[in-house]
Amino acid sequence: MNVFLLFIVFVFVALFGLSFGKKAKKHPELFWQYLIAGCLITTPLMIGEFTWYEEIFALFYLFANLPVKLVKLHGFYRTLFAIFILYLIFQSFRGMVNVLEYETIFESARKIRWPFFFLLILGLFYKSIGAKIEHVSRYDLAYKVSLAGLFLHCAYLLWGVYALAFSGSAAFTQQAMLSVADFSGYIPGFMIAIWGATAYVHSLFPVIILAVLITLGDPVAYRRKIATFAFLVISATVVLFDSRSGGFALVLLTFLSIPLLGVIRIFKITMLAFFVAVLIGMSSGFLVQKSGWFWEDIQRTLLLDSARQDKSMQDIDRRVWLYSAVPALSSSPISLLLGYGWRMSGYIVAPYVYDIFDSYGVKKSYTSNVGTEAITNIAVDTGLLGLVILMFCFLLSAYEIYVSSGVWRWIAIASLGLSFAWLFVINISDSLILYLTVMPRGILFQLTRSRGKRDLVGSEGHVIVK
Repeated sequence: MNVFLLFIVFVFVALFGLSFGKKAKKHPELFWQYLIAGCLITTPLMIGEFTWYEEIFALFYLFANLPVKLVKLHGFYRTLFAIFILYLIFQSFRGMVNVLEYETIFESARKIRWPFFFLLILGLFYKSIGAKIEHVSRYDLAYKVSLAGLFLHCAYLLWGVYALAFSGSAAFTQQAMLSVADFSGYIPGFMIAIWGATAYVHSLFPVIILAVLITLGDPVAYRRKIATFAFLVISATVVLFDSRSGGFALVLLTFLSIPLLGVIRIFKITMLAFFVAVLIGMSSGFLVQKSGWFWEDIQRTLLLDSARQDKSMQDIDRRVWLYSAVPALSSSPISLLLGYGWRMSGYIVAPYVYDIFDSYGVKKSYTSNVGTEAITNIAVDTGLLGLVILMFCFLLSAYEIYVSSGVWRWIAIASLGLSFAWLFVINISDSLILYLTVMPRGILFQLTRSRGKRDLVGSEGHVIVK
C-alpha cells in the first residue's frame, strides 16, 4: 500500500472528525448525531489492512469537543462502565508485556494503540454525560442515522457490483489486503480492497436497522421514503455479500416491528425487498449457482463432522475458537480470573485450536497466532472478570432502555441482543460501536428516545428530555 495514499486517507478522516466535532461543540444536541454517523461510515473501512479509521475520526471528534470534565459518577451502571474501561486499559499494558514471549519489542510497542483506544472511549463517555449533552436529544436522530446507513450501504453495494463486474466475485470487496493472491487471474486494485469482512461491516446492523425502522414510522413523508430506500439497499447488500448474520438481523427486527409499523406497511416493504433480493441474486448468479448454500453452511457451522466439511472449512472455525477458550482459561486460577492481557488470545489458543481440529480428523496448518471471534478474544484476554463486567454492561443497558419511555424500547433491546450475538460471529472487540452500544445512555438508548415524548421543543428544533 502506498504510504502517501494512506496518509491522505488518514488526514481526510481526521478532518472529517474535526469538522463534525466542531459542529457538535457549537450545538450539543448534535453530539450523538455526528458521533454515530461518523463512526458508522468509518468503522467498516479496512484500507491498507488497518481497522482504526473510526478511532481516528473519534479522536479528532473528541479533540474538537475539549475540554472533557471528569464529573463525579452517579449510579452503579456509570461507575461499572468506567471501571470496565479502566480495566481494559490495564489489560492493554499487560498484553504489551506478555506479548514479548512471542514477538519482538517492536510488536509490543505497536500495541500502544490499545490503551489509547480505551482512553478515547473513556473520554467520549465523560463528554456524553456532561449536562449540556445528557439532557438534550434530537427528535430526528433516527432519521440522521438512517441517512448515514444509506450512504454507507450505497457505497458498499456499488463497490460490490464493481468487484463483481471486474473480478467475477463480490468477495474482493471484503478483502482489505492488497497482497491477496489473484483470483481467476485478476489482482484486486485499491478501489476494491477497502472494506472489512461482511460480518464485520454488518455488525453495524443493530444500530442502522433500528434507526431505519424507527424512521419508517416518521410522520414526515420524505423521511419515510428515504428509510424505505435504505431498507431496500440494505437488503441488496445482504444478498450480494451472502450475509447470513445480516439477513437474520434484518428479518428479526423487521418482524418484531410489526406491532409498531403495522402488517400492511411491513408486508409492502418486505415484498419490495424480496424483489430487490431476487434481482440481485439472479444478477450475481448466487441464487442459480448456490441454491441450498445457506442451509448447508449452517450445518457446517454447527456440526463438527469432518465428513461434512469443504476444503475451505468455512465458519466451523468459530465453534472451534469458542471451544479453545475453555482449556486456555483453565490452565491456572489467575488465567481464569484475569486472562492473559489484551490481544493475547491469538497466541494462547493457537495450540488448543490445532488440537481440537485434529481431534475431529481435520488437518489444518499450525500457526502461532490465530484470529478468534470477539467472545473468545475478550474472555481469554481479560478473564472471567472482564467477561462478567461486560455481561453486566449489556444487562444494565437493556434495563436502561426498558425503563425509558420510548415506544421502540423492545426493538432496541432486541438490537442489543443482536449486538451481543455478534460477539460469537466475528471479532468486533476493536469496534468503537460495540463500546458506544454498552455505554450508559449509549447509541440504542439515544435512538429510542429520539422518537419519544417531546416535553419541550426549543427554537433550534432540539428536544429537551426531562
